[in-house]
Amino acid sequence: MPTERNYGSKKKLSPQKRAIWDQTYQSAMNIYSDKKYAEGTAWRAVRLADGNEPKAARRGVRLPNPGDTIILGKLLEFAYITDPPNIQFVKFKAGTEPDLLWSRAHKMLVAFPHAAIPQARTKNVPQNLVQEYVRWSQRRPRGAAQFDVPVTTISPAGAADTVVYRSSKWTNTPGDPPGAQEYIHQFSNGVAFEKGPGRLPNAIVFRGGKLDVLPAGIVN
Repeated sequence: MPTERNYGSKKKLSPQKRAIWDQTYQSAMNIYSDKKYAEGTAWRAVRLADGNEPKAARRGVRLPNPGDTIILGKLLEFAYITDPPNIQFVKFKAGTEPDLLWSRAHKMLVAFPHAAIPQARTKNVPQNLVQEYVRWSQRRPRGAAQFDVPVTTISPAGAADTVVYRSSKWTNTPGDPPGAQEYIHQFSNGVAFEKGPGRLPNAIVFRGGKLDVLPAGIVN
């Protein structure tokens, strides 16, 4: 997570950068109500102003085929930062939350809000996915399924700040039970938020930096 270690102290910021820090901190507190996350967001805004975080761009690239993925849980909400900077906050309505997937081949978190992942699962799970899922959830997967990934173009939309997801990892209950735990992850430097077209994008992607998924959770 971006911290004052990047710059020494907010007291040493120029008046312009301190104004960015203060404004972003207040906006972030309205979202998180937690100083730790709000400070991380404020420092990311300063880095963005310095050109040290991914920015929005009109250029688009074809979404890479995620290949084999595992389901980490349900994506509940996320936030990202754009110039000048502004915090963009997206929260899914209850019952519409897409699955949050991890593609190790591309080191990216991805969600497809309009795609339906089949509930019927084959028991024939590739061994690499069994190992990946067990490392994440501490239990074996129920099975595997195939679904069509939208063929789409994704464009950089800003610097990824946080994701909130619900997961039943580390429990004996598979799937997404009501009692599953909610987690928030604040990204460190260099992770971009990219999205497909549409008001509700057909693809949501977080990648870049040192993004990874380990037994401890989402890390970078």
